[in-house]
Amino acid sequence: MNNFEDMITTHKSMIKTDYQLICEYLQSRADEHDIDKVNPGYIRSVYDEHFPTLKKIEFGTEQYKQYEKEHFAEAHRQHAQNRHHYYNPLNKADDVDLFDLLEAIIDIKQSQKQYSDYQIDLIMKTFKDKGVLDLDIEKLAYNTILRIEKLDEEKN
Repeated sequence: MNNFEDMITTHKSMIKTDYQLICEYLQSRADEHDIDKVNPGYIRSVYDEHFPTLKKIEFGTEQYKQYEKEHFAEAHRQHAQNRHHYYNPLNKADDVDLFDLLEAIIDIKQSQKQYSDYQIDLIMKTFKDKGVLDLDIEKLAYNTILRIEKLDEEKN
């Protein structure tokens, strides 16, 4: 093998390692997603009590938003600290990365699908209304690089 082939082989191996780290990290985030809503405690009790009524109200309507505001305010305040709610003004995250964005997109998309037929326009409106996409792309890329490097350090 010549020097170029060695370099490409090494490069491919390094890429594969990063992808494996990213896949493991994303799987761990999926496992932890909304864990505070399913584990016993305050947030779980609020959802147990009010979610059946909320589920009967059309997603995204003023009635839906009002019911959430009246019954979920404190639970949402606490839940807002999860990284996938970085766009919530109550969240203190200042190191948002692509993984946070991806989880927020998946979370909102799947929540909307649970309530009604899939409508990408409604999902995009929700992203805009919540500020999900109001990110500085350069900072997002920088933070993502830092996250991947941290994953690599933790692995070794």
